[in-house]
Amino acid sequence: MKFEAVFNNIVFAVGCVFLVYMIISQTSFDVGKITAMKDMYAIEAAHTVDYCFKELGGNKNLMKKDFLDSSEGKKINDLCSIEKPNIEAMIKDLENGHTWGFPDVASDYGHKIYVSIIYDRQEIHPGVLYVKI
Repeated sequence: MKFEAVFNNIVFAVGCVFLVYMIISQTSFDVGKITAMKDMYAIEAAHTVDYCFKELGGNKNLMKKDFLDSSEGKKINDLCSIEKPNIEAMIKDLENGHTWGFPDVASDYGHKIYVSIIYDRQEIHPGVLYVKI
């Protein structure tokens, strides 16, 4: 009788462990994957915008203030010939606080990288490029 009770308890415990394992293995954690993918796209978008703005401004190493002034308010997808995803950005000069919005200035950006902004060939200011997709 004792052996039968112990055996039944062991079978029950193994069954419970197996059931929990099956539930966990079948549960999908897509939310974490989606967030990670969006973060990766935001990082790629930030570097793409950085490269594009430097190229369009005529300087491969620095963003030109004149280009930022003349392009402010325009859509990045149109400026950089990017079809998808829709990219929004803001550049902030850390030295004087000036901001440029593409297409406008907002506050909920997903990723940032540091950039350098050149003023009139002499002054170089540190800046931040914020990107949202």
